[in-house]
Amino acid sequence: YHAVRDSGAGGIDIEQVTMTLHEALDEPAFVRAWAEVIARHTILRTTFRWEGIEQPQQQVAEHAELPVTSVDWRELDLTAGQQRLAQQAHSERHLGFDLTKAPAMRLFIARTGPQAYAVLWTFHHALLDGRSFPVVLSEVFAIYEASLLAQVAQLPEARPFREFIDRQQALDL
Repeated sequence: YHAVRDSGAGGIDIEQVTMTLHEALDEPAFVRAWAEVIARHTILRTTFRWEGIEQPQQQVAEHAELPVTSVDWRELDLTAGQQRLAQQAHSERHLGFDLTKAPAMRLFIARTGPQAYAVLWTFHHALLDGRSFPVVLSEVFAIYEASLLAQVAQLPEARPFREFIDRQQALDL
């Protein structure tokens, strides 16, 4: 509702998670882990339609590729790196999302040292809330860690978002 009502007002319902990793990062494996989680969860491939139709709809794309930006900031000192990350977070937040395209999330990876990375995950609140984004992160890291060991992560079956929609529609409001 807010994103549609206030279109053009950057930052509306935009959520961000910043992570500092103090280890070598296999970026291709990390990005593949994100892709696998997106494939597991239909909500992460969901688009929204509201124009020219009677009732707003959510539609699930068969595939959605996560936009990833990767930069090398090793030449920056700690203070300059923190300032640059804050600027990047501000820019990402105000860039917003086109909710008619999936996924409504982006990943920004900055290498800050020989074995140090800053990761900024920006997503629209229409996809995830405070209870659900930790699930996504835990799955990403489980898949990533398993891939580093040439294993397959043992994750519980992903519950379809459709179940949540059905429960909500069945409520007597």
